[in-house]
Amino acid sequence: MLVRKIRLHGPASIGTVLCLLSLCIAFPARAQNNQPAPLSNRKIGEVLSCLQTKLAPDDAPPKYSSGLYRVRYFYGTLTPGDEEADELQLVAYAPKERTAVLYRVYLDKENGKPELFIGDWGTLKREHGRMETDELPGGIATYYEIKKLLRVLSRRPPVTIKNAEVKPGPAACVYEP
Repeated sequence: MLVRKIRLHGPASIGTVLCLLSLCIAFPARAQNNQPAPLSNRKIGEVLSCLQTKLAPDDAPPKYSSGLYRVRYFYGTLTPGDEEADELQLVAYAPKERTAVLYRVYLDKENGKPELFIGDWGTLKREHGRMETDELPGGIATYYEIKKLLRVLSRRPPVTIKNAEVKPGPAACVYEP
């Protein structure tokens, strides 16, 4: 690692450094992953409803328990150039988080109207204490992209969505197999 000495001259230079340092501390998440504000339970429920409605029963989001869904998600751009800014990567867990399904859903607008566009999905399973890919679309690049996503999601707390929150919203639900 290259290390340089920086010489500061005068109070203006020290003030500039302190200002930049405080900005880096105040906004670390935005600088690292460009994630917008968290999604509401209502919005996640709308996405889950869309997935239930459009996908076959075997591909629909699993329930964590009879009345609850447990999810972790990333909304926004994790790796610039690989994801879209409107991309939601949602993992819905089965009981005890032994298996899960990863969905890619795009929160878009078509002709000025909100739209949920269902992309691809793949299954996950717990191995050696962490979630691993089981079945997924794509090749080796997709595999590494999903591994990176799972590392990020594993550090986040799960979001619990009640059945009552899983209902259609104003966005059109689109799936084109």
